[in-house]
Amino acid sequence: MKKNNFKKLVSVMIALVMVMTTFAMLPLTTSANATPAVWDGTTVDTSWVDAKTGADWANAYEIADGADLAGWSKLSNETIGRFDGKYFKLTADIDLGSQPFTPIVGGVYNATGKAEVTGGAIHLDGQNFKIKNMKITVGSKYAIINGSKYVDGVADPKNTQVANQYASGLFANLGDNSEVRNLHFVGADVNYENGAVTASAVLVGYGSMKNCTFWNISIDETSVVRKGGSVGALIAMVCDNRTDGADSDVTVVRYCVNKASLTQTGAGSRFGGLIGTWQVGTDLDVDYCANLGTMTTTTTGPYMGGIVGTGMNDGNGTNKKQNISFKNCYNAGSMIGEGQTGGTQGGMIGDYRFLASATLTFENCYDYSVRKVAAGFTGQ
Repeated sequence: MKKNNFKKLVSVMIALVMVMTTFAMLPLTTSANATPAVWDGTTVDTSWVDAKTGADWANAYEIADGADLAGWSKLSNETIGRFDGKYFKLTADIDLGSQPFTPIVGGVYNATGKAEVTGGAIHLDGQNFKIKNMKITVGSKYAIINGSKYVDGVADPKNTQVANQYASGLFANLGDNSEVRNLHFVGADVNYENGAVTASAVLVGYGSMKNCTFWNISIDETSVVRKGGSVGALIAMVCDNRTDGADSDVTVVRYCVNKASLTQTGAGSRFGGLIGTWQVGTDLDVDYCANLGTMTTTTTGPYMGGIVGTGMNDGNGTNKKQNISFKNCYNAGSMIGEGQTGGTQGGMIGDYRFLASATLTFENCYDYSVRKVAAGFTGQ
């Protein structure tokens, strides 16, 4: 074996050991439970609301099956922001049976141009249980981006700032100070595209997300995100145009891994293995994360990154501190650009031209992705 090939093989093995060791050390709070009952697609249970207060982890609402999860979705869409600051726990594996599921709405979208989700601070501990066979084919009521409000794709006439933009995921949107941890997806299928820009992800479609934490979340290889303009397995689009952010604002994504197949088809062309678009005046720390999924785009000029698709300023040109750091991250996914004639592809981040004053740092990161456009950790 040639010397340079041997060195490459050794470095790959070291990277794999690092990633697998990291995830193996994660604290498991529960063991696997019996095969869950499969949700029938119609049963809704909201009785869990009266059993706990949701005020803190000790009194967290307990979600035990598909009917409970559907109840959370129903209540969150009926009263937007009802669960702001509330705590939730899964108490068992949940099988949604590939029945159409309506995304949970976190908060109220601020349609004044600030691109802010207010009242949507949600705390969820999956306790290392799984959500299986989640199927999303619609945008949620008030799942909105850039001032748009829709009820399953129909513009709300009460909102004068109407644009054809939508968001889909387990959560249509989340606000600042949200936390999701110890949650695993198996066989998820997110397949929704409608309008100029569709933000599609398995976990969160859209959010403002200052000072959020996403910890120990995985999306398995049988999961797919089929369509969207801004696409990521974990989070599709983060956008926040406020100018009052502090340099101490930081969102942490840690111990997260994607194995799902992702497809980017719509306008927007921002495509990341974990996060599609990071357009926010908040620092982003990505630690011990990996992308092993295949990423396919059908657009001509996408910005594709193994972990983050595109980094942009906060919409007001202020940029503030806005740094992005990658530590102990690994990308071994394939990036397939069908018809791609422009755009960029990067092992960690696809494009960051719009982050004029930002600082990108990489520490102990590895990129062995297969892609059409040759580049390093950054595509631009």
